[in-house]
Amino acid sequence: MRLVCPNCDAQYEVSDDAIPEQGRDVQCSSCGHAWFQVSPEVEAAQAAEEDLFAAPEVDAPAGIETAATAAAEATAAAATATVAAEIATSPVAAEPEPPRAAAPEPEPEPESEPHFESPAPLQRRSIDESLMAVLREEAEREAAARRTEVVQPLETQPDLGLQPAEPEVADSPVARRIAQMKGVAAEPAKPAMRRELLPDIEEINSTLRASSDRRQDGDGGFEPQTGRSIGRSGFRSGFVLMMILAVLATLAYVAAPKISAQIPGSAAALSAYVAAVDKGRLFLDGLMQQATGAITGDQKAGDEKAGG
Repeated sequence: MRLVCPNCDAQYEVSDDAIPEQGRDVQCSSCGHAWFQVSPEVEAAQAAEEDLFAAPEVDAPAGIETAATAAAEATAAAATATVAAEIATSPVAAEPEPPRAAAPEPEPEPESEPHFESPAPLQRRSIDESLMAVLREEAEREAAARRTEVVQPLETQPDLGLQPAEPEVADSPVARRIAQMKGVAAEPAKPAMRRELLPDIEEINSTLRASSDRRQDGDGGFEPQTGRSIGRSGFRSGFVLMMILAVLATLAYVAAPKISAQIPGSAAALSAYVAAVDKGRLFLDGLMQQATGAITGDQKAGDEKAGG
């Protein structure tokens, strides 16, 4: 079903079941105009009714009109002949009265078109009073905040705690000389206090601390080594040296044939070294076997004692 706004001619396509049989109020989303929209069936009936009343009058057929005209003319001719005969027979014939014209038939009054009351325009939804109160409070709060805002003054840097410059000592030789040249009597010098005559202890202590710091810096930051640190460094260096010697001895024993082939003069020494290492290996192997046998024998003896 198509809805057309009577105000702005905006068209909307809606389903047929959106408008009930009794009609409903609709509003144009483009211009906001509201009207009462009837159902499609009622709208079709109204259109048929308008077409019925707006139909043109049907003219009579030509044949019927000709017959009626001929009959009227024959009647008029017969009446004329009768009047002429009466005039001829009567000595004085009164003038015939003219025929009265037939009163026109009153036209049927057209039926009044059905009047449809225009629907009342839809009222816009009013805002809740509580929401309006909240908005008013927000506006008043912002206005009060703007009124209370004060322009911050320019930041000024206060006095940094600097002491004012002391006036020049009037009892200096230069001041006294200038005063004598100007003819102004110089003020007598104030007697110095006993505390001012003695040297400042704080200055002496600071001087002593500075000299001791310089002496420590001149030593190059050398820290005397204690016996514990010396022993730790000696053990570390000895352990590293023994590991290096063991690696070199192992390499010489393993690579003895290659070294003898490359350096023939070292063949005798390498042969003696390999024989000594083999002898040591056999000695260690014998010790290991004796220890293993002793452990195994002790276990067997223990087992026999436990079994007996």
